[in-house]
Amino acid sequence: MQAPALPALPQTGDKDTEERQEVPKVRGVKLFELRRKIDISGVSGIGTVAQGVIFDNGKVALTWLTPFTSVTVYENLNHVIAVHGHDGATQIVQIADLSDENEFMKPFREKILNSGTEELSK
Repeated sequence: MQAPALPALPQTGDKDTEERQEVPKVRGVKLFELRRKIDISGVSGIGTVAQGVIFDNGKVALTWLTPFTSVTVYENLNHVIAVHGHDGATQIVQIADLSDENEFMKPFREKILNSGTEELSK
């Protein structure tokens, strides 16, 4: 059985495109780690057991650093805590804030944005 064809993407000026809301300004992602002092499940181990990304839309991608690797997308950080928090046995530690508001990241973000603009203009 053949998979159904995907619908064509709307072109600029299409009615569907005009009715869409403007995409929100990118604020930047936040990076975090899951750390554990005890291994309740006997599977994850202790120390830094996973790394995660919180996107602007609130969704979270989480990857495990254990021998049983996987990547999962969650609706939000509360869902990650509900599934993997183990009643406080898991610590969520923010390791980077790549948002526009982060003054430390500003020069790097500007350099990245400017280099991308230069590449596009060639």
